Amino acid sequence: MSLFQPKEEKIPVTSLAGEKRPPHITRVTGKRRLYRVLDYKLPSVTSVLSKVYPKPALTNWAKKISREAYGSYLEEHMGEPITPDLIAEGMESAKNADKDTTARDYGTEAHELISRDVRGKRIEVASEFSDTIEAWREWRSLFKLKLVDSEVAVYLIGGAQHMRYAGTVDLIFQRPNGRYLISDIKTSKAVYPEALLQLVAYAGALKFLAPHPIEVDMEVLRLGKDKPEFEVVSVTDPAKLWETWVAALKFHYELEGKAE
Repeated sequence: MSLFQPKEEKIPVTSLAGEKRPPHITRVTGKRRLYRVLDYKLPSVTSVLSKVYPKPALTNWAKKISREAYGSYLEEHMGEPITPDLIAEGMESAKNADKDTTARDYGTEAHELISRDVRGKRIEVASEFSDTIEAWREWRSLFKLKLVDSEVAVYLIGGAQHMRYAGTVDLIFQRPNGRYLISDIKTSKAVYPEALLQLVAYAGALKFLAPHPIEVDMEVLRLGKDKPEFEVVSVTDPAKLWETWVAALKFHYELEGKAE
């Protein structure tokens, strides 16, 4: 029996989807994230990008965490004979070391606070999140937008197998002119290129689900951790980025040996 049990949770599908779409789909988080939609198992946008868009700095950091985990394991067994089992257990400990707990937990908590705040729910803001939430509320005060959805699933099931994927959108707004805005919240130190690909993928899925043609704008909203500042990075060339996303998705399926 595996020591690691995948986490399953039902995620509401965007309210912009047609009536024939399922109200919820299942997000499965294990060694990688996927979504169960009808009879399909769809890769998540973020898992596709993590596979085809390597981050050298993150890789080096993960190696450092693994080395530290292996060192800690050996310290607990000082004076014991070095056996093959001991080496194997140490390697397994290093492999399973949680490489991004701090950053992920902060981002997850910030997303939860913002999701509640944007829906008018009361939130209690711990001091470590005060700058992030202040930056968020400043952005909200400057850009008067109608909330459509928060933390909802989108997916695309195309005719070709490599055109199938799903993801969870942070926020969907509607502008006064009727256009929709997908906003993705980041608490990282910078906005990286793959974040824009992520948005383009979400927009493509949103348009697939909508029963009528819609116009969608996309932007990353980066919120500061150490001071109440925000940065907005908009998608300015969606057609080119869409081509890049499709290539990344096809590459993902080719790696899986499932491309048509």
